[in-house]
Amino acid sequence: MKILSIMDPLSRLSLPQDTTVGFITAAAKRGHDIYICVPEQLSLIDDQAWVAAQRVGVPDDDVIEVIEDHWCSLRQFDCVWMRKDPPLDQAYLHATYLLDFANTWVINPPELLRSFNEKLYALQFLDITPHTRVSASPDRVLAWLKERGEPMIVKPLDGYGGLGVFLLSAEDRNARVSLELLTDHGQRRVVVQEYLPAARQGDHRVLVIDGEVVGAILRTPQDDDHRGNIHVGGVVSHLPLSEEELKLCQRVADRLKADGIFFAGLDLIGGLLTEINITSPTGIRELKALTGIDAGDLFVRAIERRLQISEEGEAL
Repeated sequence: MKILSIMDPLSRLSLPQDTTVGFITAAAKRGHDIYICVPEQLSLIDDQAWVAAQRVGVPDDDVIEVIEDHWCSLRQFDCVWMRKDPPLDQAYLHATYLLDFANTWVINPPELLRSFNEKLYALQFLDITPHTRVSASPDRVLAWLKERGEPMIVKPLDGYGGLGVFLLSAEDRNARVSLELLTDHGQRRVVVQEYLPAARQGDHRVLVIDGEVVGAILRTPQDDDHRGNIHVGGVVSHLPLSEEELKLCQRVADRLKADGIFFAGLDLIGGLLTEINITSPTGIRELKALTGIDAGDLFVRAIERRLQISEEGEAL
C-alpha cells in the first residue's frame, strides 16, 4: 500500500508522542510505502491534485528518515491521511479544496473536514450533550451566564487543544472583557456550555476507528487549571469506560461511520459528549502506553480491510 500523510513539519513534532508518527510507524511495520508532505506542497494541475512529497523510512520506532523527494499525482496513492493540526484557517480550507481533486481515498474526507464543526456536531445527540449555546454577542452571553446563575465554559467555535477555554460566571468582573476578547467585539462566535463538575475528575478521550470504539484515556486537569487537554498539561491515566459510556460512544461511532468519518476522538465528561474531533485527533500513544492497545496498528489494519489488502500486502 502506498500512503501519503499530509501533516505538520517533522521538526515541529514530538515524535514519541505524536499520533501521526504512530500511524506512520505502524504502517511501516506492516510493509507499506510512506510519503509525507505539508499542505503547502499540494498543487493542482487541471482536475488532478499533485504533491511534492518525501518518501520516508522508519528504521526504528519514532525514527523517520527522508529517503527521497517525489513529485506525483495523489491518484498514485492508495490513501491519503489529512493529519494537519488545527487551526482550520484559510490555508487549511484551501488544502481541502485541492484534496477534492485527489481521486483517491482521503482520511478524513475533505468535504467533511470543511462542514463538520467539532464543537457543534455533538449537538446532533442532544440527549447526551451538556446544555450548549452559540453566539458572537458579549451581551447575549452575559445574559445567559446570569440566567444560568453558575459558571459556564466559554470557548472559541474554532478553538482547539484547550486554547481560549474560559470558565466564566456573570459575577466575574473579567467576564465582559474576556467575552469582548473571545468574540473580537462581536465578530466571532463562541460556544457557551454547561460546566460539568465531573471535569475535575477528568475527561475521557475515546478513539473511534471505522465505526469501532477501540479504547479511551482519561485526561485530568492540574490543580490550577480547568482544562484537561494534553497540550496544556493535563495528566493522562487509564479509567475504563462504563458499560453505559461504551454504549453511548458506540452509538456515536455508528453515526460517524454512516457519515463517512473514519477516525475520530470523542470527548466525554461525566458520561456526556462535549466534542467530536476529526481534524487530527490524538491519544494513540498514551493509549498504548497505558493499556497496550495499539490503535496505530488497528488504524492501518482497518484501512487494509477497506482496501482489501492481504497480510502479504497484495490486493485481494
